[in-house]
Amino acid sequence: MSIEHLIAKAEQALAIALQNQQASAAIAAIKEIGVLSGLRVEKREHTRQNASDLSDDELADIVRRGG
Repeated sequence: MSIEHLIAKAEQALAIALQNQQASAAIAAIKEIGVLSGLRVEKREHTRQNASDLSDDELADIVRRGG
């Protein structure tokens, strides 16, 4: 399945959403088209904790899990 195919499907979903006056579905389709086309980047926050910020139990749990 190609990106072009997925964009075409999202455009179809957008057309149906607009036809049925479903604003939330239309916005979701627009966002998806943006992500697929690379114009919209979804950012995620990655946080790292220092070992000094963790309790003894949290550190022990990390050791038990191997990492």
